[in-house]
Amino acid sequence: GVRFIVVVLLAPIFEESFFRAGLLRILQSTYSISFAKANFIQGFVGFSLYHLLAYGVFLGSLDTLTQLFGATYAIIGSLISAGLFGVLAGYLSNKFNNMVVVIVAHFIINFILFTTALSVGTLFSIG
Repeated sequence: GVRFIVVVLLAPIFEESFFRAGLLRILQSTYSISFAKANFIQGFVGFSLYHLLAYGVFLGSLDTLTQLFGATYAIIGSLISAGLFGVLAGYLSNKFNNMVVVIVAHFIINFILFTTALSVGTLFSIG
């Protein structure tokens, strides 16, 4: 449905356009930052903090301290994996100089995560 379209199809296009085609290139060209530093900033700082916004909405819906405690550890792991993927996507963007490659990789990751979460009943169970 709509969630699939947003999460699996639209999010990768938006995120790759903003973070890899936009932020990564701006950091390198405007601020003369090396690729390695710019990639770290866009991946671990930009991309993972961007995903924290979505997790913050999730945390706000939890009722008990136990739920919050467990979710916090899950979110920390998710932030690390989002940061790692952000850096990998930056590397792919730089290596292939082709956003289609990066967007397809992002589609695949989001599809796997979406279907896995859906199969265990955890995706968007809020509200």
